[in-house]
Amino acid sequence: MPPKRSKPVDSSDPNSSGCRSANKRLRLDATVLSEKSKNSLLRSSAAPTEPQHKRDALEGDGVSSSFSDFLSGPGSPVESDFDKLQPLVVAALERLPNAQDHPDLRKIGRLKTSEDISKLLSAHGWWTPSLIEMFAESTVVTISLLSSTGSLNPSLLLEGFFRQGKFAHLSSLCITGTPLSHQDLAHLRLLPSLAILNLVSTSLSTIHLLHLVTHAANLRDLNISSNPLITDDARVPLSALTALTSLHLRGTSITIPCLRLLVYAIPSTCRFITLPQGCLYYLNTRSRRYCMDIPVGYVQDPREVPNMTLSSLKRNLELHKGANGDIAIGGTKAEAVERLMRVLCGRVADGKIARRVGRGEPNPDI
Repeated sequence: MPPKRSKPVDSSDPNSSGCRSANKRLRLDATVLSEKSKNSLLRSSAAPTEPQHKRDALEGDGVSSSFSDFLSGPGSPVESDFDKLQPLVVAALERLPNAQDHPDLRKIGRLKTSEDISKLLSAHGWWTPSLIEMFAESTVVTISLLSSTGSLNPSLLLEGFFRQGKFAHLSSLCITGTPLSHQDLAHLRLLPSLAILNLVSTSLSTIHLLHLVTHAANLRDLNISSNPLITDDARVPLSALTALTSLHLRGTSITIPCLRLLVYAIPSTCRFITLPQGCLYYLNTRSRRYCMDIPVGYVQDPREVPNMTLSSLKRNLELHKGANGDIAIGGTKAEAVERLMRVLCGRVADGKIARRVGRGEPNPDI
C-alpha cells in the first residue's frame, strides 16, 4: 500500500494551522513595530531641533571642529557663568551714557574673568545698581565704587550687596568720598568674605561702626580715615574686630587715651597704619611727658608700684619730673602711688602704640 502523502499547506486557507501560526507571528511583529514607531515619534517630538552641525558632530561627522562648536554654542550645558555675564555687562554699558561711546567698552569682549571686568568698571566709575546685581553669582573678589558714587545715591548701589548667600568671594570693597547713612552700612552685613574695607571720607560716626561687628571674624584691613565724627567711643566696636591686621585712623577724633586702651584690645599683630595728627605729635614728644630711658634702680613695671615705700615713690616721681615739670611729688602715699602708676602705665602703653605704627619697619618719626 503506497504511503500517505501529507496534504500540502494552503496558505490561502484561513482554517489551516500553518496559516493561523503565520498570521499570529505577523500580528506580533506589527505590534512590536507599532510600539517602536510610537516611541520613536515621542522621542523626536520631545527633543529640541538641533542645528545640522551639532547633529553631524554627534554622529562623528567632522568631530574635531563641529563638536567644539557644539560645546561652546548658545545654551551649551558647559557654558560658564562668565560666558553668561560678559554679554549682559556689554548690553548694560551700551545703554549707559558715559560708557556707550567709550573706546574701552570694546575691551570687555577680550577680558577673561569677572575680576578683570570689575577692575574696568571700577576704573571708569561705570558701576550701576543693575550691574552690581549681575555680579552676585560671580567669583569677583574686588569692587571699588570710588568713582561710581559721584552721580548716584550710594544707597542705590549698596543695597545690591544685601542678598543672602550672594557675593560669596567678594573680599575687598572700596567706598570713599561720599556720605553714607546707617542703612548704607547695614547693607554690607551679609557679605560673607569681606576682609578689606575702605570707608575714607564717608561721614561715618562711631555708631556706624557697630554694623561692622558682623565681620569680626574676617575683617583684616579697615580704613576709616578722614571721618572726624569717629571719637574715642569707637574703641568698643573696634575691639570686637578680632581678625584685624591693619587699622587706618588718620583724620578721626580718636585720642591717645583711647589708643592706650585699644592697643590692648585689638589683636597683637594689628598695625596702626595711620593715626590722627594729634596722636602722632604726642608720640613724637614723649620725652616731654616722662623719662624715656629709666636707669637701673628705678621702677619700670607699674605692677611694682603699690608695694613701694613713700620715699621710693617720691624718688621715682622726681626722675620723671625732670622730663615733665607738671608731675607733682608731694602728698600722701596713695596720691604718690596713683601718680606714678599713671606715668608708668602711660609709658608702657605708648611704647606699644609706637611699635605698632606703620607696617613693622622702624618709624623715624617715633
